[in-house]
Amino acid sequence: LPLTPEVAEETVVLRRKHRLKLPDAIIWATAVSENCLLVTRNKGDFPADHVGIRFPYRR
Repeated sequence: LPLTPEVAEETVVLRRKHRLKLPDAIIWATAVSENCLLVTRNKGDFPADHVGIRFPYRR
């Protein structure tokens, strides 16, 4: 998926709000801009309580 101006703007917002690393913020911003659910195993960098994020292997 392309890195659009919308994705770039959302990346900045997410980095500031959640103190994410740049690659994680770009991934999440891309999912947000495409109205997609973000499925990740990276529990350490993404908030578990966010409605747009799922962790497939919860233990």
